[in-house]
Amino acid sequence: MPATIRGSYAQLHKSTRHILKLLSTKFKKLYCRTTGPYAERYFTMKMKSSETALQFFYRLNARAVKAEIPFQTSSKRRELHLRRFVKKLKDVQLKTALEGHQFQSISEVERVLRRHEDVWTEDGYETPPTRTRDARADNVPRGGHAFLTQNVDSGTAPIVEKHVQFQIPEFEEQPLSADPETPEYGPDDYDPPTPDA
Repeated sequence: MPATIRGSYAQLHKSTRHILKLLSTKFKKLYCRTTGPYAERYFTMKMKSSETALQFFYRLNARAVKAEIPFQTSSKRRELHLRRFVKKLKDVQLKTALEGHQFQSISEVERVLRRHEDVWTEDGYETPPTRTRDARADNVPRGGHAFLTQNVDSGTAPIVEKHVQFQIPEFEEQPLSADPETPEYGPDDYDPPTPDA
């Protein structure tokens, strides 16, 4: 065995030297330093529900640096990096706002995300509220009842054919009455506030 290998082998802990699996992993960690797992972690990364868009952006940037992706120097890589970031965002409103922008630098994206975060904190939110999605097309709450019915003719044996019948309660729409206590305002009645000098 060459002297350099013997020297590095002698520096290892005794328990590591005698177990081949530990020796191999220690060797790979010290000398091989492959970027495979880092790149895989970068490409499969997802936004956590507890983090803001800016925190996710910082985490994605750190993973890109570990995966040795030159997103800060190459404009093409930066564009791909930003596209990946926007694609993995959970805030739909921010996602649509960022999709149309052409950013010249990473610091510009950080500035936009900080501004977005400041708007949310000014409104009293820690993170953007999670929206529950309603799958119905018209998003109107329904208050119907379902009944199970059987076809029964009088005088004959009952037929075992079953049907479901839905009954939706009828609501009468009442016309809006002009209430003298609540005046109606139109666009002509609005006076924008003037700044105090």
